[in-house]
Amino acid sequence: MKGKILLTALAFSSVSMIASAVETDNLVVYSTQQDKGATSLGNQAFYTKSFDVTLANVGDKDADLSKFCLKAYNKHGKTFKLDTIEETLTTGNLLPKKTVKGMAVFASNDESVYDASIVKLSYECDINDKK
Repeated sequence: MKGKILLTALAFSSVSMIASAVETDNLVVYSTQQDKGATSLGNQAFYTKSFDVTLANVGDKDADLSKFCLKAYNKHGKTFKLDTIEETLTTGNLLPKKTVKGMAVFASNDESVYDASIVKLSYECDINDKK
Protein backbone atom coordinates (compact mmCIF):
# COMPACT_ATOMS: atom_id res chain seq x y z
CA MET A 1 0.00 0.00 0.00
CA LYS A 2 2.80 2.42 0.90
CA GLY A 3 4.43 1.63 -2.42
CA LYS A 4 1.27 2.56 -4.34
CA ILE A 5 1.00 5.87 -2.49
CA LEU A 6 4.63 6.69 -3.20
CA LEU A 7 4.26 5.70 -6.85
CA THR A 8 1.14 7.87 -7.19
CA ALA A 9 2.89 10.85 -5.59
CA LEU A 10 5.85 10.45 -7.94
CA ALA A 11 3.56 10.23 -10.96
CA PHE A 12 1.73 13.44 -10.04
CA SER A 13 4.95 15.32 -9.37
CA SER A 14 6.33 14.18 -12.74
CA VAL A 15 3.22 15.39 -14.54
CA SER A 16 3.44 18.73 -12.76
CA MET A 17 7.13 19.12 -13.68
CA ILE A 18 6.34 18.31 -17.32
CA ALA A 19 3.55 20.91 -17.37
CA SER A 20 5.93 23.50 -15.93
CA ALA A 21 8.58 22.76 -18.51
CA VAL A 22 6.10 23.11 -21.34
CA GLU A 23 4.94 26.49 -20.01
CA THR A 24 8.46 27.93 -19.88
CA ASP A 25 9.24 26.47 -23.30
CA ASN A 26 6.59 28.83 -24.69
CA LEU A 27 8.21 31.93 -23.20
CA VAL A 28 11.19 33.38 -25.03
CA VAL A 29 13.54 35.72 -23.15
CA TYR A 30 15.32 38.38 -25.19
CA SER A 31 17.87 40.29 -23.12
CA THR A 32 20.25 43.12 -23.95
CA GLN A 33 23.08 44.01 -21.58
CA GLN A 34 22.94 47.59 -20.37
CA ASP A 35 24.70 49.30 -17.48
CA LYS A 36 27.19 48.17 -14.87
CA GLY A 37 27.13 49.79 -11.45
CA ALA A 38 28.48 49.65 -7.93
CA THR A 39 27.26 50.83 -4.54
CA SER A 40 29.29 51.18 -1.38
CA LEU A 41 28.43 51.82 2.25
CA GLY A 42 31.41 51.99 4.55
CA ASN A 43 33.52 48.90 3.86
CA GLN A 44 30.67 47.06 2.15
CA ALA A 45 30.08 47.11 -1.59
CA PHE A 46 27.86 45.43 -4.12
CA TYR A 47 27.96 45.41 -7.89
CA THR A 48 25.11 45.46 -10.38
CA LYS A 49 24.44 44.80 -14.04
CA SER A 50 21.20 45.72 -15.78
CA PHE A 51 19.49 44.16 -18.78
CA ASP A 52 16.62 45.28 -20.97
CA VAL A 53 14.37 42.21 -21.09
CA THR A 54 11.55 41.26 -23.44
CA LEU A 55 9.38 38.22 -22.74
CA ALA A 56 7.50 36.77 -25.71
CA ASN A 57 4.74 34.19 -25.36
CA VAL A 58 5.07 32.01 -28.46
CA GLY A 59 2.55 29.46 -27.15
CA ASP A 60 -1.21 29.14 -27.48
CA LYS A 61 -2.08 29.70 -23.79
CA ASP A 62 -1.75 32.60 -21.37
CA ALA A 63 1.43 32.57 -19.28
CA ASP A 64 1.17 33.58 -15.61
CA LEU A 65 4.27 35.73 -15.11
CA SER A 66 4.05 35.46 -11.31
CA LYS A 67 5.07 31.78 -11.53
CA PHE A 68 8.55 32.56 -12.84
CA CYS A 69 11.59 34.57 -11.91
CA LEU A 70 14.54 35.80 -13.92
CA LYS A 71 18.15 34.85 -13.25
CA ALA A 72 21.33 36.00 -14.94
CA TYR A 73 24.17 33.60 -15.76
CA ASN A 74 27.77 33.92 -16.85
CA LYS A 75 29.43 31.60 -19.39
CA HIS A 76 30.42 29.19 -16.60
CA GLY A 77 26.83 28.83 -15.35
CA LYS A 78 27.22 30.96 -12.23
CA THR A 79 23.86 32.44 -11.22
CA PHE A 80 23.31 36.03 -10.16
CA LYS A 81 20.43 37.10 -7.97
CA LEU A 82 17.82 39.58 -9.04
CA ASP A 83 18.12 42.96 -7.32
CA THR A 84 15.44 45.06 -9.03
CA ILE A 85 12.84 44.32 -11.70
CA GLU A 86 10.03 46.19 -13.40
CA GLU A 87 6.62 44.87 -12.40
CA THR A 88 5.61 44.38 -16.02
CA LEU A 89 7.92 41.34 -16.14
CA THR A 90 6.53 39.66 -13.02
CA THR A 91 2.80 40.33 -12.81
CA GLY A 92 -0.27 39.43 -14.80
CA ASN A 93 -0.82 37.06 -17.66
CA LEU A 94 1.06 37.31 -20.92
CA LEU A 95 -1.36 36.53 -23.72
CA PRO A 96 -0.39 34.21 -26.59
CA LYS A 97 1.69 35.85 -29.33
CA LYS A 98 2.26 38.97 -27.15
CA THR A 99 5.36 40.51 -25.59
CA VAL A 100 6.16 42.50 -22.47
CA LYS A 101 9.27 44.62 -21.88
CA GLY A 102 11.09 45.86 -18.80
CA MET A 103 14.38 46.21 -16.99
CA ALA A 104 16.02 43.70 -14.65
CA VAL A 105 19.05 44.41 -12.47
CA PHE A 106 21.21 41.64 -11.02
CA ALA A 107 23.66 42.00 -8.13
CA SER A 108 26.68 40.37 -6.53
CA ASN A 109 29.05 41.16 -3.69
CA ASP A 110 31.92 41.13 -6.20
CA GLU A 111 32.54 42.23 -9.77
CA SER A 112 31.73 38.78 -11.19
CA VAL A 113 28.19 39.99 -11.98
CA TYR A 114 29.77 42.06 -14.76
CA ASP A 115 30.39 38.75 -16.58
CA ALA A 116 26.67 37.89 -16.67
CA SER A 117 25.75 37.46 -20.31
CA ILE A 118 22.32 35.80 -20.47
CA VAL A 119 19.00 36.06 -18.64
CA LYS A 120 16.79 32.99 -18.28
CA LEU A 121 13.43 32.09 -16.75
CA SER A 122 13.41 29.87 -13.71
CA TYR A 123 10.83 28.14 -11.52
CA GLU A 124 13.40 27.83 -8.73
CA CYS A 125 12.61 31.16 -7.12
CA ASP A 126 12.84 32.34 -3.56
CA ILE A 127 11.17 35.43 -2.16
CA ASN A 128 14.13 37.63 -3.16
CA ASP A 129 13.86 36.53 -6.80
CA LYS A 130 10.51 38.34 -7.12
CA LYS A 131 11.54 41.87 -6.12
